[in-house]
Amino acid sequence: MPSTSRSPSITASPVVATVFQGPEVIRVVRDMLGATSGLKAAPGTIRGDFSSSRQMNLVHASDSPESATREIAIYFKPDEILSWDATLGCWLQAPGE
Repeated sequence: MPSTSRSPSITASPVVATVFQGPEVIRVVRDMLGATSGLKAAPGTIRGDFSSSRQMNLVHASDSPESATREIAIYFKPDEILSWDATLGCWLQAPGE
């Protein structure tokens, strides 16, 4: 595989951008993604199952509420963020949790 002198960016392939909200959402999503290096990510995580690179980042998640605010603004206009209640929400989370 040829080596390049510059790092690949998010413009290297199609992007699917989403915004999630919920209790401890940043930690929960980052746990699902796995360690940043696909070579160190645990099996069962997205990176652990689908990545084998330290540089080609398969997925990204914000690491703080401040980063999330900045990164959401890159992809979405305020009126493009839709709020909705999951039909199964009452089965997924206790009231007030």
